[in-house]
Amino acid sequence: MTGGAEQTTTRQYETEVNIVDAGADPTGSEPIDDVLAEYNQDDTAIYFPDGEYLIDELILYGRSNFAMVGDGDATLVPGPDHSTDVWIGGADVENLVFEGFTLDHTGDDVHPTVGFTAIDDLVVRDVTKVGYHDGSNTAFGFDISDPDGSGLIENVTMADGSIPEAVATYVATDGELTFRNCHIEGFGNNGLYASLSNGPVHVDGGIYRNNDIAQVRLGSPGSTVSNAIIAVDDPRPTDKNMRGIRISDGPGPVYIDNCDIHMERGPGGGGVVNAYSGGSFVLQNSRIFVGPEYYVIGSDGTATSFAIYVDEPTGIDDPGSRTIERVAITGGGTYRGAAIFMRDHNTIEDVCIHQSGRERNGLVFDDSADNAVVNANIDVPELAITGTGSVDTSDIGRHGTCASPNDGEYDGATIASDGAPPLPPGLGSMSYGTMGTDADNPTLTVYGNFKCPYTRDFLARHVETLRSSFVDEGLLNVRYRDVPYEPWNPGEPYILDDGPSGLVSQYGLGVWDVEPENYWSFVEYLLANRDGLDWTSSDALTGLLQDAGIRNWGKVSVYVDEGYYEAPMQESVAAAADLDVTYLPRLELAGDSTGPRNVRGSLESWVAARL
Repeated sequence: MTGGAEQTTTRQYETEVNIVDAGADPTGSEPIDDVLAEYNQDDTAIYFPDGEYLIDELILYGRSNFAMVGDGDATLVPGPDHSTDVWIGGADVENLVFEGFTLDHTGDDVHPTVGFTAIDDLVVRDVTKVGYHDGSNTAFGFDISDPDGSGLIENVTMADGSIPEAVATYVATDGELTFRNCHIEGFGNNGLYASLSNGPVHVDGGIYRNNDIAQVRLGSPGSTVSNAIIAVDDPRPTDKNMRGIRISDGPGPVYIDNCDIHMERGPGGGGVVNAYSGGSFVLQNSRIFVGPEYYVIGSDGTATSFAIYVDEPTGIDDPGSRTIERVAITGGGTYRGAAIFMRDHNTIEDVCIHQSGRERNGLVFDDSADNAVVNANIDVPELAITGTGSVDTSDIGRHGTCASPNDGEYDGATIASDGAPPLPPGLGSMSYGTMGTDADNPTLTVYGNFKCPYTRDFLARHVETLRSSFVDEGLLNVRYRDVPYEPWNPGEPYILDDGPSGLVSQYGLGVWDVEPENYWSFVEYLLANRDGLDWTSSDALTGLLQDAGIRNWGKVSVYVDEGYYEAPMQESVAAAADLDVTYLPRLELAGDSTGPRNVRGSLESWVAARL
C-alpha cells in the first residue's frame, strides 16, 4: 500500500465532533441527516458512540481528509425514506475513512448501496453488513480513480447473502486497491467482482464462500489473491456456476499464493478458472479440494468438475501463460480430470494430485502446446497426463497422498473424525490398520473377522478401553488383521456367505492404505451396520465406503478390483494359522496369544503384564 491508507488513528482533523453531542438521536427513532449535513465538510472527523442511527442518505462528494468512525457499538440503519442507489458514499473523495460500523439492512426491501470512488487514500475498515440483500443493486462499490492512488478495504463482512442478481462488491479501479481479511458469502452474482479494473486488486486473507459466478474475480495486471479461504459447499437452487477464483476480462498476470480452495458441492466450472477472456496467472503454495458433488455445468451432476480449468482464449490479444507450482489437489469424483488446459504455455512443477473416483484423469491437455510437467506425483484412477496436446514430462510419480487444505472447516474430507485414535508415524510401512503414537511401541494384534459377531462384540467393548489405558499414553499400539478364511483350512470361509468371502477384508485393507485417518471410523461404521450389509459385490461395498464417509471410495474400489490387497489378506490368514487359531477373535502380544474370553481377570491386566 502507498499513501496513508494504513493510518487512521494518527490522522489530524481541523474539526472533530461527537455526533450525539452535536444533536443526533442515538436511539434509532429519528434520522440524523440534518446533523450530518452540518459537518459534511473537509478536514472533519465525526465519531459515533454506542447507539443506533437512522440515515436516509449521506453523499460525501468531493470530501477531503474526512472520517466517519464508530467509537463503540455503532449501528447505522437506513431511514424510512432512504436512498437505495447510493445510501452512503461519494465520488472524488480523498483521504477518507469509514470505519467501525454495523450496517443493519435486516428490514424488508432494505438493500442500499454503500460506495466510494476515491482519488487516493480510501480506508473502509471494520464494517459489517447485517441482513439479506434482497435487491438487484450492488451492495458495496469501491474504486480508486488516480492510477497512482491506493485504498484499503479491511475487515468488511457481508455474510447474509442476496438474491440471484446482486453483486456483493464491484470494483473497476485504476489505482491499487487491497481487500484484507474480508468475508463475502452467499451473493448471487459474484463475491468480489473486480476483473474489469485497470489497476491491481489485492485480496489478502479472508473468506469468500458460496457466491454464484465467482468467489473472487480478477484480471488486471499485478492482481493477487493470498492467504484466502475460497469455498463452495452450500449451494442454493438458484446457483448456476459457482467458481472459485476466476481470471477474466484482463491480461493478468494474476498471482494466487497460499490459498485453501474447497469446492465441495454444487454446479461450477472449477476452483481456479482461466476464463476465455483472461490472461496469465501464477498459482503457487496452495491446496485445492474438489468433492464428487461439485459438478460440471450441464452434466446433471454426473461429471465432477475441475480443480483448475483453463478455457480456450477468445476476445483477448495475448492468451498469456500459466505457472502452477507447489500445489496439492485432493478429492475426486467421476470422469474428466483434476485440471484441464485448452491453451498453450503451461508449466506445472512440484505438484501433487491425489484424486479418487471412477474414470478420473490427472492433467488433461487439449490442443495445447509448449507445456511442461516436472516433479509431479499424480495418483488418479485413470491416466496421469492425457489429451491431444504436447507436453514435456520428467520425474512423474503415480502413488502417494497430498497435503490437504488445512484451515478449519475447509480442510476437506481427509481429516479424521473428531475423537479418532492417534496414528503412528511411518504408516507407509504398515499393511494393517493400527492405532498408536510410535511405530516402535509394543503392538497388540487382534485377529478377527468383520462378519463375526464375537469380533464385533470385542471391538465394541474393549478397543476404546485399550486405547484410553495404553494407546493414548504411548505405551501400546493396537493392530487389527481380518481373517476371512479358516486358518486351518484356507480354502473355506470362516463365516459362510454367498459371494467372495474375502472381499470386505480387502476393502478394509484399501481404506487403511488410501485413507488411514478414517480407517477406525470405517471399522466402527462397518460393525455397527453389519446385519444390514451386502458383503458379496464390489458395487455394494463401494456404496458402503461412501455411506461411511470415505472420500477415496473410488480409488479403494479400483485397487481392490486390481488385486492390490489379495496378498496381505492371505498373509493374515497364514499368520493366524501359525498361532493355531481355531476361533476368532484372537489376541497376540509379546509372543503370547489368547482368546479374550480366556483371560483371567481383566484384559487390561493381561496386556499390562506383557508390556
